[in-house]
Amino acid sequence: MTPASSGTPLDSLALPDASYLPEASSAQVGERWQLIQAGFVDDPRRSVAEAHALVGDLVQRIVDSFAREREALEQQWQTGSDVSTEDLRLCLQRYRGFFARLLPVAPTGASEATAASTLR
Repeated sequence: MTPASSGTPLDSLALPDASYLPEASSAQVGERWQLIQAGFVDDPRRSVAEAHALVGDLVQRIVDSFAREREALEQQWQTGSDVSTEDLRLCLQRYRGFFARLLPVAPTGASEATAASTLR
C-alpha cells in the first residue's frame, strides 16, 4: 500500500459510482426541476429561464466534480518511482470507471475484454 501525495493510501480510495452528483444534491435538483415544471402554467417564460439556469448550474457542478476526480487520480500515479504495479493497476481501474462515466460505451472487441480482464 503506497501512500499518494495527498497521504491517502491508494487502495482506500473508492471507485467512483455512476452518479454525477451526491444523492442529496440529486434529490434537491429533482425537487427544483419539479417546481420549475409546475410553474410553467402560470409563467412559461420564467420556467424556461429557471430551467436554463438550473441546467447551467448542474453542468458546472458536474464539470467541477470531474475535475476534482481527475486531479485525485493524477495524484495517485504521480507519487514517484515507489508506486507499485498493483497500485498502478488499481489506478487504471479507477480511470476506466471515470472514463465509463464520461463516455458510456459498451466494449465492442476482444481487445477491450482482454484489457478489462487484465485490470480485474
